[in-house]
Parts: sequence; structure tokens; C-alpha cells
Amino acid sequence: MARRNLAVVSSLSLLTSACPLDRTHPFIPAPQSSPAPQTCLHSDLPLSQPRPGYTPWTHPPTCTTINPKGDKLCVFTDATYHSGRGLSIVARPQVVGKLLDDGVFPGRKDIPDVSQEAKYEARIQPGMGTGLFVKDGHSFEAGEVILTDYPTLILPAEGFEGADADVLQSLAWKGLLQLPKEGRDVTRGLARSKAELGVDEIVDLVDTNAFTHEDGGGVHNVLFPLASRMNHACVPNAITRTNETTLSLEVIALKTIPSGAQIFNSYLDPSQLSSSAERAHSLQSMWSFPCRCDICAGAGVSRSDARRRELAQARAQLENSKGNAVELLKGAETILKLMAEEGMVIPRGQYLELAAMATKYLGKIGEAREWARKAKKHWDIILGEHSEESKEMVEFEKELGGQ
Repeated sequence: MARRNLAVVSSLSLLTSACPLDRTHPFIPAPQSSPAPQTCLHSDLPLSQPRPGYTPWTHPPTCTTINPKGDKLCVFTDATYHSGRGLSIVARPQVVGKLLDDGVFPGRKDIPDVSQEAKYEARIQPGMGTGLFVKDGHSFEAGEVILTDYPTLILPAEGFEGADADVLQSLAWKGLLQLPKEGRDVTRGLARSKAELGVDEIVDLVDTNAFTHEDGGGVHNVLFPLASRMNHACVPNAITRTNETTLSLEVIALKTIPSGAQIFNSYLDPSQLSSSAERAHSLQSMWSFPCRCDICAGAGVSRSDARRRELAQARAQLENSKGNAVELLKGAETILKLMAEEGMVIPRGQYLELAAMATKYLGKIGEAREWARKAKKHWDIILGEHSEESKEMVEFEKELGGQ
């Protein structure tokens, strides 16, 4: 998953429901900043209370027609999801129907509470806001799951044909305000990067914090309140991975993260070889902050830029090698060496595979087997041991067994 912007602007209250909005409720935003839709704030239901007839939802789904074709967009809320933190989804009914058919909503008892076992904690970092840090006396090894987070809001990442942006925004507000207090608190407590520009609160929250998830139902903006606390580094020490059956987000260590260290995610594509100046421009324009990571703000920024230029040249030479196994192996080794020096982990997989195939072609079976094992270990971390890439490396090594 990567972060991306929510393309909605301004706000109108375009929805109606059976009960009026209590404007004195402490979780209703100020009218001048975000006129909220009509909604009943009755979501703080006791977890023992029987669900109504629209199971698995705790609130009656609210739908509105979004274009002349009759397409509908609806708000679905389960206030008991994730032990009462809640989840609201704004989507077309058929998309949510598929999620239910696929069994992505486990009961609240099926989601373990690991807060007491966590080896990480949130801390305020001067100049960077709140970040996630490894607790003193603990550490994470490469491939270790740092945390598992669950969404509070799932929203469309793209507009719909003929749909009014105001409608999308009003539905988003309705979904947010139907969450229980804990869900509202953790979601509205996330960082905002455009408040000074007068951007509506919910748009700012999504622009600043959302991860994108793409499936058969389209592209969605998803708010994971805990994972969103991670700050940015151009060379991160962690990566996020989604679980398609639970909609959860895992944060995985890319390398050893020692006690007291901050846990970083990359807001940009970590496989790109853009310069420090180009990355700084992207971060400033999209999230309104200057990059202070080690390779951008440290003394080695010029060396990092030079190394990335070398990487770009090595990639170009590799593409022109015309299938020569010797040149392919040499190019892959050069790229992997430069990536190791730069601290880049995520893009290494294809070059580990290339080295394995080139050494096999050259008859260096022992070396090919070692490269294949490195590639499998890489894919186990990046995509999971059940990924197709990891399985392919297992099969590749089996093919070498008799040689």
C-alpha cells in the first residue's frame, strides 16, 4: 500500500436520516470548518447489546444516488468492529457485499488485543510530531511483524461518474461520526498537514494519513490509525503489508531495528531513484513537510544522490545487456551492492532472482542455489512466504536439486 490524496473538496449536508443532528455534541465539528451531515450519534452501543436486523451493521446503511445512471453510494458502520473501536465503509453496495461474501469481517472476539504485548510505543519527536519507536529493551529482526492494525474508515479513492464531490464528503463525515468514541478519537487525532490552508478536516485527515488499497471493487483510501503514526524516511526500516481476508495492515521490519529506534515507513515509492531535491519537492507538495531522514538531512546527502545516479546507470546498462548471462550477473551484483550501500531493501528482489537465473545458466549451481535462497528470504519479508514470488523461488531451488 501507498498513501494517496482524496479528491474531494468543500462540503454540504446532503444526507437525511430519521433523527436530527445534535449540534452540541462534542464530536461535531465546528460548522464553519466542516458542516456535518445529518446523523444520529448513537454508536456507543454496549458490546453486549443485540445487533439490529441489518447485521453485521450496527447502524442502518444510508445510501444516496450519485449519478443519473442510478448508481448508489452508501455508508455502512459496524460499531463493534475491533473490540468496539468501530469501522465505517463508504462504498457501492455491491463492493461491500463482496467483502461480506469473502468473510473479511471477523467478530470482535476474533481480533486479538496485543496492546499489552507491544514492543513499540508512540512518542513525540521534535519537528516530526508523533512517531512509533521500539521500546527500550526490545528490538525487531528483519521479517518480524511489528504491529497489526485495523481500519476505522474505508473511503473511495477516486470519484464516480457524475458524482458530486460534496456527496462523497458528506458520506465520509457520516461514516466518521457514526464511529464509537474511541474510533472517532483515534481517527480525528491523526496528523493534519493542510489545516492552515483551510482544507476540510476529513479531507485533510485522509490526504495526510490514508493508505490505498486496490481490489476488484476499485481503489480505496483506508485509515489505519496506529500505522499512520509512522513517520517518513526515504530509506525506511519497515514496510506495510495488507491481509486480504481481514482488511488488516501488518507493519514488517525490513532490517534489524534496535532498541529505542524510530520505525519508519516511506510515503514515496521506495524503488524510485529520484534525487533528494526531487523527493523533497514531492513531500512538500503532498504532505507539507521537509524531509529530515538520514539520507536527505545528513552529511551523506551528496553521496546518496551520486549513488542513486550510479544505480540508474547500472539499471540502464543491465537493460542493454541483451541476455548475456555474464553481463546480467555482473549488472545484478553491481546494483545489489549499490542498494546495500544506500540501505535500499525493497527493490532488491528482482535482482536477486536475476543473479540466480544467470548463475544457473552459467552452470554455477551452488551459487544459483544461494541466490535463490536469498531471493526467497527477501520475498518472504516483502510479500509473505505464501506469495507467488516466494513459491517460485522454492520451485526454482527444487529444479537445481538434481544438478
